[in-house]
Amino acid sequence: MLNGEGEGEQEMHDRGKIAKRKGSALPYLPVSPADYLATLAEPTRLRVLSVLAGAPLYVSDLQDVLHLPQPTVSRQLRVLRDLGVVDSRRVASRVIYRLTLPSGATGRMIRAVLDALRTDPAFRAERAAARERDRGTADAAPLASVHAG
Repeated sequence: MLNGEGEGEQEMHDRGKIAKRKGSALPYLPVSPADYLATLAEPTRLRVLSVLAGAPLYVSDLQDVLHLPQPTVSRQLRVLRDLGVVDSRRVASRVIYRLTLPSGATGRMIRAVLDALRTDPAFRAERAAARERDRGTADAAPLASVHAG
Protein backbone atom coordinates (compact mmCIF):
# COMPACT_ATOMS: atom_id res chain seq x y z
CA MET A 1 0.00 0.00 0.00
CA LEU A 2 3.05 2.28 -0.11
CA ASN A 3 2.13 3.32 -3.62
CA GLY A 4 -1.23 4.76 -2.62
CA GLU A 5 -3.45 1.96 -3.95
CA GLY A 6 -6.59 1.15 -2.00
CA GLU A 7 -6.62 4.49 -0.23
CA GLY A 8 -10.34 5.09 -0.66
CA GLU A 9 -11.08 2.22 1.69
CA GLN A 10 -8.42 3.34 4.17
CA GLU A 11 -9.68 6.92 4.15
CA MET A 12 -13.26 5.80 4.78
CA HIS A 13 -12.02 3.60 7.63
CA ASP A 14 -10.04 6.50 9.11
CA ARG A 15 -12.94 8.95 8.86
CA GLY A 16 -15.00 6.45 10.87
CA LYS A 17 -12.42 6.68 13.67
CA ILE A 18 -12.27 10.48 13.74
CA ALA A 19 -15.02 12.38 15.51
CA LYS A 20 -16.11 15.96 14.88
CA ARG A 21 -15.25 18.27 17.75
CA LYS A 22 -17.54 21.27 18.16
CA GLY A 23 -16.10 24.69 18.86
CA SER A 24 -12.51 23.62 18.26
CA ALA A 25 -9.86 25.18 16.05
CA LEU A 26 -9.10 21.61 14.98
CA PRO A 27 -12.00 20.24 12.96
CA TYR A 28 -11.41 16.59 13.84
CA LEU A 29 -9.90 14.74 16.75
CA PRO A 30 -9.61 10.99 17.26
CA VAL A 31 -11.85 9.46 19.83
CA SER A 32 -9.02 7.56 21.58
CA PRO A 33 -5.22 7.33 21.55
CA ALA A 34 -5.50 3.90 19.90
CA ASP A 35 -7.65 5.31 17.09
CA TYR A 36 -5.27 8.26 16.73
CA LEU A 37 -2.27 5.96 16.33
CA ALA A 38 -4.17 3.62 14.01
CA THR A 39 -5.08 6.56 11.78
CA LEU A 40 -1.51 7.84 11.85
CA ALA A 41 -0.05 4.39 11.11
CA GLU A 42 -1.21 4.13 7.48
CA PRO A 43 2.09 3.56 5.59
CA THR A 44 1.77 6.42 3.09
CA ARG A 45 0.67 8.77 5.85
CA LEU A 46 3.72 7.86 7.92
CA ARG A 47 5.93 8.66 4.94
CA VAL A 48 4.31 12.11 4.54
CA LEU A 49 4.64 12.76 8.27
CA SER A 50 8.30 11.74 8.26
CA VAL A 51 9.14 13.92 5.25
CA LEU A 52 7.41 16.94 6.78
CA ALA A 53 9.42 16.35 9.96
CA GLY A 54 12.44 17.00 7.75
CA ALA A 55 11.21 20.23 6.19
CA PRO A 56 8.13 22.27 5.19
CA LEU A 57 7.27 21.50 1.56
CA TYR A 58 4.88 22.14 -1.30
CA VAL A 59 2.63 19.30 -2.50
CA SER A 60 4.78 19.09 -5.64
CA ASP A 61 7.86 18.58 -3.46
CA LEU A 62 6.09 15.83 -1.53
CA GLN A 63 5.12 14.18 -4.81
CA ASP A 64 8.72 14.22 -6.00
CA VAL A 65 10.28 13.02 -2.75
CA LEU A 66 7.70 10.27 -2.16
CA HIS A 67 7.12 9.34 -5.83
CA LEU A 68 3.36 9.56 -5.34
CA PRO A 69 0.58 11.17 -7.41
CA GLN A 70 -0.89 14.50 -6.29
CA PRO A 71 -4.32 13.11 -5.27
CA THR A 72 -2.65 10.59 -2.96
CA VAL A 73 -0.48 13.25 -1.32
CA SER A 74 -3.44 15.61 -0.95
CA ARG A 75 -5.61 12.91 0.67
CA GLN A 76 -2.91 12.11 3.20
CA LEU A 77 -2.35 15.79 3.98
CA ARG A 78 -6.08 16.23 4.59
CA VAL A 79 -6.13 13.38 7.13
CA LEU A 80 -2.98 14.69 8.82
CA ARG A 81 -4.55 18.18 9.00
CA ASP A 82 -7.66 16.62 10.54
CA LEU A 83 -5.41 15.01 13.14
CA GLY A 84 -3.89 18.41 13.88
CA VAL A 85 -0.30 17.45 12.94
CA VAL A 86 0.00 19.30 9.63
CA ASP A 87 -0.56 22.99 9.02
CA SER A 88 -0.48 24.95 5.78
CA ARG A 89 0.32 28.45 4.67
CA ARG A 90 -0.35 30.10 1.33
CA VAL A 91 2.63 31.74 -0.36
CA ALA A 92 1.53 33.49 -3.57
CA SER A 93 -0.28 30.81 -5.58
CA ARG A 94 1.21 27.84 -3.71
CA VAL A 95 0.75 26.26 -0.30
CA ILE A 96 3.53 25.17 2.05
CA TYR A 97 2.76 22.26 4.37
CA ARG A 98 4.57 21.78 7.66
CA LEU A 99 4.51 19.51 10.66
CA THR A 100 2.96 21.00 13.80
CA LEU A 101 3.08 18.79 16.84
CA PRO A 102 0.32 19.08 19.42
CA SER A 103 1.30 19.61 23.03
CA GLY A 104 0.97 17.01 25.73
CA ALA A 105 0.69 13.27 25.36
CA THR A 106 -0.34 13.42 21.70
CA GLY A 107 2.77 15.38 20.76
CA ARG A 108 4.93 12.96 22.73
CA MET A 109 3.33 10.01 20.89
CA ILE A 110 4.08 11.56 17.51
CA ARG A 111 7.66 12.39 18.51
CA ALA A 112 8.11 8.75 19.55
CA VAL A 113 6.75 7.58 16.18
CA LEU A 114 9.09 9.96 14.34
CA ASP A 115 12.04 8.77 16.43
CA ALA A 116 11.21 5.17 15.55
CA LEU A 117 10.99 6.03 11.84
CA ARG A 118 14.55 7.42 11.96
CA THR A 119 15.84 3.86 12.31
CA ASP A 120 14.49 2.89 8.88
CA PRO A 121 16.87 3.64 5.95
CA ALA A 122 14.02 4.39 3.51
CA PHE A 123 12.43 6.92 5.86
CA ARG A 124 15.83 8.50 6.55
CA ALA A 125 16.51 8.87 2.81
CA GLU A 126 13.12 10.50 2.17
CA ARG A 127 13.62 12.88 5.08
CA ALA A 128 17.08 13.83 3.77
CA ALA A 129 15.57 14.52 0.33
CA ALA A 130 12.98 16.74 2.02
CA ARG A 131 15.70 18.75 3.76
CA GLU A 132 17.27 19.47 0.36
CA ARG A 133 13.97 21.05 -0.73
CA ASP A 134 13.23 22.88 2.53
CA ARG A 135 10.63 25.60 1.80
CA GLY A 136 10.55 27.00 5.31
CA THR A 137 13.15 29.67 4.66
CA ALA A 138 13.60 29.88 0.89
CA ASP A 139 10.12 31.01 -0.15
CA ALA A 140 8.56 32.55 2.93
CA ALA A 141 9.14 33.83 6.39
CA PRO A 142 10.17 31.08 8.80
CA LEU A 143 7.27 28.83 9.71
CA ALA A 144 8.72 27.69 13.05
CA SER A 145 8.24 24.12 11.87
CA VAL A 146 9.32 21.12 13.82
CA HIS A 147 12.46 19.63 12.32
CA ALA A 148 12.69 16.31 14.12
CA GLY A 149 16.09 15.45 12.67
